[in-house]
Amino acid sequence: MLVFVYGLDTYRSREKLHELMDTFQKKYDESGINSTRFDGTALHPQDIGDALRNQPFFGIGKRMIIVERLLAKKGDADSWIPLLENIPESTVCILWDELASDAASKHAIIKAFPKKDSITHYSFDPLSGASLTTWIRDEAKQRETTIAVHAIERLTDVCGGDLWHLSGELDKLAAFRGHEEIRVEDVALLSTGAVEENIFAITDALAAQDIATASTYIREQIAGGLEEMYLLTMLLRQVRLLTQVRSYLSHSAGAKREEIAKSLGIHPFVAQKTAAVAQKFPPRVLLALLDQLFETDRAIKTGRLTPQLAIERVLATVALEKEVTKL
Repeated sequence: MLVFVYGLDTYRSREKLHELMDTFQKKYDESGINSTRFDGTALHPQDIGDALRNQPFFGIGKRMIIVERLLAKKGDADSWIPLLENIPESTVCILWDELASDAASKHAIIKAFPKKDSITHYSFDPLSGASLTTWIRDEAKQRETTIAVHAIERLTDVCGGDLWHLSGELDKLAAFRGHEEIRVEDVALLSTGAVEENIFAITDALAAQDIATASTYIREQIAGGLEEMYLLTMLLRQVRLLTQVRSYLSHSAGAKREEIAKSLGIHPFVAQKTAAVAQKFPPRVLLALLDQLFETDRAIKTGRLTPQLAIERVLATVALEKEVTKL
């Protein structure tokens, strides 16, 4: 089985990816030994070929192979198509990418595998207008609150259609208002500028795998009144952006901040600062951190984890990757 998950709306595409992973693990692979993830930007066809040919451990159940950002590679589609045409029935292969739907429809690999029984496509274009408003209302409801029409308008003025940013703002607003309706005055009151500067400092320390400094910055933010859940959401948003910038630079080394800003829809100053931090991160640490933040976000929202413990797990993830790098 072959599954494509792509689109510029990486918030919903990541949600779909983790939903597919959760469903697979609950049904076939509770231990996680039959699930493998690859960074497609640094992947050789032989690597995925070997993975696809491997049978599940002990010959039981199914295997899941996840390849991220393979579609962003240029010029070697002919090497991948034959491999993807011969996926065993025992294997589910998921290709996740940030490629826009229009660009994806023209990609050689996508064109070679149109939708049919054994091939599924999930496309996530950025939300706007009524669909974005509905998403904001639904997200507020999940946080056991409501949001006024004018508050939605003000919030989209601040965040645009960036669901990562919107999610973080809704976390903060919901914590501030409790179960009462979020008003336009609340959105105007709660600015993110100072917090974002502090998030850069935290991620800079994490990039250096300086756990002590990162922990100190986090404790200072919490002592200053910042909600743990909002801090985690802002970290998730920032690490997601760092991953995007790191991926972009892997294909366009030496790209100017204006080019990065235009491609990713961010301010040039933010692009410059993000690129500086992103290049300090070992790739495996950045991906591990993104996964851990996403998983803890879901675990908190489903009541399986407290924000305090989630922060400890995030720091532990970076500490573990630091030790692995030494081996």
